[in-house]
Amino acid sequence: MENEKNESVAKKVLFVFGIIFSIILVPGLILGIPAGGAVTSITKAASLESIESTIKEAKLSEKLYELILDELFADEGRVEELNQDFWKGLVQDSITLDTVDEVITEVIACMYNGTEPEIDLSGMIDSFKNGIDEIRKNGFQDMYSVWTEGTQSSYFSSGFVQSFWEEIENRLLSDYSEYGADSYDELEALYDSQHGDGAFSELLDEKMSTLKESWEEEFAINIDKELDEMTEGLEHSVNESVYEAVMEPDVRSLFDSLKEVSVKGDKVKLIVYAIIIGAVLLLLVCYWFKTAGFVVPAVALIFGGLLCKLLTLSESFILRYINETIAKEPELAEMGKVMSDIFRGILTPVFDGISKFGTITIGMGVLLVGAAILKGVVTKNMHTAE
Repeated sequence: MENEKNESVAKKVLFVFGIIFSIILVPGLILGIPAGGAVTSITKAASLESIESTIKEAKLSEKLYELILDELFADEGRVEELNQDFWKGLVQDSITLDTVDEVITEVIACMYNGTEPEIDLSGMIDSFKNGIDEIRKNGFQDMYSVWTEGTQSSYFSSGFVQSFWEEIENRLLSDYSEYGADSYDELEALYDSQHGDGAFSELLDEKMSTLKESWEEEFAINIDKELDEMTEGLEHSVNESVYEAVMEPDVRSLFDSLKEVSVKGDKVKLIVYAIIIGAVLLLLVCYWFKTAGFVVPAVALIFGGLLCKLLTLSESFILRYINETIAKEPELAEMGKVMSDIFRGILTPVFDGISKFGTITIGMGVLLVGAAILKGVVTKNMHTAE
């Protein structure tokens, strides 16, 4: 009898605490669930994998690749000595989208971790060397065909070819000045008149053979040397520049904060769920596992989840505000679309995470309501059986 009396008193005390905790915890859960969803989503979005995924979805590599090609193919970026079609083909074969994507991935990883970059440009340089080597092997014959047959050069611009052969013609006029010719055609006629028809052609073949050898040697010495020097210094220069940018105080502060948030992500997620489950269990115990103990936290969970769903509606307004802000800055016009995509890539996973978190808490609330109904049915059946 005494035990039943003590149990009754304990239940009443717990019931009083249940009412008090309901007043505190229900509003806390309703407002805290969206906050918890936002915190867990942000910690996930701060991970390196999430940032890389955002960059990929924003197609930053594609945009940067287009900007590089536009710059190299612009009038101030072209090489005047080369045929424009050949130059474009050489650039596109050497600088590929995969190369740009690998560089961006490496730069992001270095920024996130604060490590020295290891950007590998050997594939791009080797491809460029192959194109230059093709010019070394076939370039002179290509220009010779232009000179003698009037074809179009596959490698060089018409201005460069013309300038090259004008120099050769002037050299021939100088070497054979004793003939008194004022032009290349006149020299050919005078030479043939003294040595017989076709003599000048034979002389020219000998001269061209010598010129071709000197062309290849000079090309190998000058161009190959420049390419080797460029190869040695390019990767070092690029990696050094990237590392300097990575170690900028503002950059380090931002990415160190992101990394710290990401590292604590699992712990934060565990704490958030522990608080929610702890609050539900506390109310269940205070109401001594009666119907109110299930319904009260269920209402808080469902309303908190619905608030998460409503919060996701603000995504479109935030993105619209960001786009309008970017549009107002003229210097951002060229990269405006990419920046907009990056912000969308950052915000969308966060709001998706909040929505998912809301779905989970609504599901928990529904389960609690189902458990209350099931408990009521079981209790009723037991009383009927008695």
